[in-house]
Amino acid sequence: MPGTIIVGAGRGLAFAKMLNGELKNLNRKVLALVDINRAVHPKVRQRLDTYGAAETLVMNSLSEALGKFGPEEADSVMVVASNKAHAALTLEALAAGRHVFLEKPIAADWADAVAIASAAAQTDRVLQLGFVLRYSSFYRKIREIAASGKLGQIVMIQVNERLDLGHSNTYRRAWRRKQAATGGFLNEKCSHDLDIICWLKQGQAVPLEVFSYGGMELFPPKPEASEKCADCKDMTCPFRRDIDKLANLEFDLSIDLNMQASCTFKTDADVLNHQSVIIRFSDGTQAVFTITAYSGDPDRDIIIHGSEAYLAGKLNEGSFYVTDYRSKKREVFSSGILNDQHGGGDDGVLREFFECIDNGTKPAATVADGLLSSQLAFAADKSVREGRKISLSEFEIF
Repeated sequence: MPGTIIVGAGRGLAFAKMLNGELKNLNRKVLALVDINRAVHPKVRQRLDTYGAAETLVMNSLSEALGKFGPEEADSVMVVASNKAHAALTLEALAAGRHVFLEKPIAADWADAVAIASAAAQTDRVLQLGFVLRYSSFYRKIREIAASGKLGQIVMIQVNERLDLGHSNTYRRAWRRKQAATGGFLNEKCSHDLDIICWLKQGQAVPLEVFSYGGMELFPPKPEASEKCADCKDMTCPFRRDIDKLANLEFDLSIDLNMQASCTFKTDADVLNHQSVIIRFSDGTQAVFTITAYSGDPDRDIIIHGSEAYLAGKLNEGSFYVTDYRSKKREVFSSGILNDQHGGGDDGVLREFFECIDNGTKPAATVADGLLSSQLAFAADKSVREGRKISLSEFEIF
C-alpha cells in the first residue's frame, strides 16, 4: 500500500500519531514529515519515535520528499502547513501527480484560493479540504435531517462559536495573530463553520451577499500593563502565562516562547477577535454567524428555523432536538460523541481521504466548498472594512 508525505509539523504530527495509532488499519505509512524549520527537527524525530514511526523521515522540503519517494511509494501529500504556504505546496504536489489533503482554509488570500481551484479542475487527483466538522456525527446527523425535508424550507440558520481563554491566545501570541499569514480570523478559524452553513442549504439555495461587523475590542490596549507576563503584577489575569510550563506542553513545536511570554494585550496582532456575519441566500433566506475569541461558555451551537420544524443543539453536548410545528412533538438526537474539539471529525476526514484514493470516489468536502467558504470569509472582512453589503460576485473565480 502506498504511503503518504505530511508537510507541516504542527497539525502534521497529530495526523502522524493518528495514522500510527487509531487509524493504523488504513495501512497508510507516513514516509516523510516535512518542516522547513530545521530547529524543530530533533523534537519532531523524538515525537515520531514515540508514535512508533521510527522509519518516518524528517525532511526539509516537499521537493526533497517528492524526489525521494515517487508516486508508487507516496501517492499522496497532506498539506497542513501555514495558510500562506497552501497554494505553492498544493500546486507542487498536484504537478507531481499526487493526491492532496489540504487543511482548511483553502488559502490565505483570494488569488491563491483561485489558483488552487484552477489546478484542481485540471487534474484527476483527489483534492480534499480538511473541513473536519462535516465529518463529525453531530453535524452529519443535522445535515441528514435538513436534507430529508423534515425541517421544510430552511429560513434562518444561526450558528455561534465561542473560544475558550486558552484558545484565544492562538490569535494573540502565535502566527495566527497576523492577517497576512491567515487571511483573517474568520477565514482561519471559521471557514469550516461557514462551510457547514452552506452545506445545510445545499439543494435549496446558494449564498449571494454578506454584511458583517467586527472589531478588536476583546483585547483593548492596556498601557499600564507590563510587556511580559513575568513582570506583570496582575496575578489573576486570565491570560497570564508561565513560560517554564509552556516549554513542556505537547504543542511546544508550534509556539514561539518569546511571543508567548508577551502580554496578550500588547502583541502586534491585527486580526479581529469578535465578528458577526449575515449571509443572504438566493431564495431570500438568511444565516447569521457569530464568533468571539473568548467566552465563559466555550462551545459551538446551532439553531435552524425551518418552515415545518425547529432544530437546536450544542456540539459540546453532542446532541440536538427537533420540534415539529404541526404535531408539537420534540425529538432528541444524540451523536454519541461528545466534542473532542471537532466531534469525532478528525478520524472521519482522514478515513475518507484515503478511501477516496483507494475507491476512486470524490470527497464530501471539495475544493469548490473550500473556495466558497473563504469567499464568504473574505467578503465578510471586506464588509467590516468598508461598512457595506458585499456581493460574492465581487470575488471573481476564473
